[in-house]
Amino acid sequence: MEPSIQSNSLSVYSFDAIGVNCHWMPLPSYETLSDLTQPTLSELENSHLTMRTSLKRKTEFLSIRYLKNHRFRGLEIAYENSGKPFFKNSKWHIGISHSNERALWCYALIPFGCDIESFDTRLLKVGSRFCNENEVLVASMGSPLKTLTCLWSCKEAIYKLVNQPGLDWKRDMWCETRTEQGLIFAVNLGAEIKKIHCAIFPDETHLIAIATYA
Repeated sequence: MEPSIQSNSLSVYSFDAIGVNCHWMPLPSYETLSDLTQPTLSELENSHLTMRTSLKRKTEFLSIRYLKNHRFRGLEIAYENSGKPFFKNSKWHIGISHSNERALWCYALIPFGCDIESFDTRLLKVGSRFCNENEVLVASMGSPLKTLTCLWSCKEAIYKLVNQPGLDWKRDMWCETRTEQGLIFAVNLGAEIKKIHCAIFPDETHLIAIATYA
């Protein structure tokens, strides 16, 4: 994938996922991001930055503001009590995710959830906690690690989409079938069962999942 935006030596990669605009970037140094982004921050954003004590969290915070500013400079990201990000008084839905090496920023006119994950071997030890054997067969990506990363990332994106605390990832979300773009999940929300489509975008080291209502 070639960078779609390249400025100040930072590369941003962009793609469209079933109506969701997605932008990700490799995480640069905090110093680089601070020089480029901190002068654009509002008083509230500077306050939020100061509240983050680790350099990693500060870098993640600035990376998202850097990505946001390519399309929504001047708009502040607010957060619900659940942690879900949003723009006040805006028609746009927004989403944020990070891995150890990348930042993901998405926006759309439809509700969605997004997630980015690296292929981390630690998932091999906990797979049975968040998915069942049938899901592993349906979502198979050729290796156990890629398959479990796919299911984890999809369920994380679904959790962000439905924004309902307390959902059990194994009991309340299950993968039913594969499509050309990804996977279809059923999600038990208590009063109803929703069908959710997860588009999947893997590369050599990471996987991005975008969840929308089917």
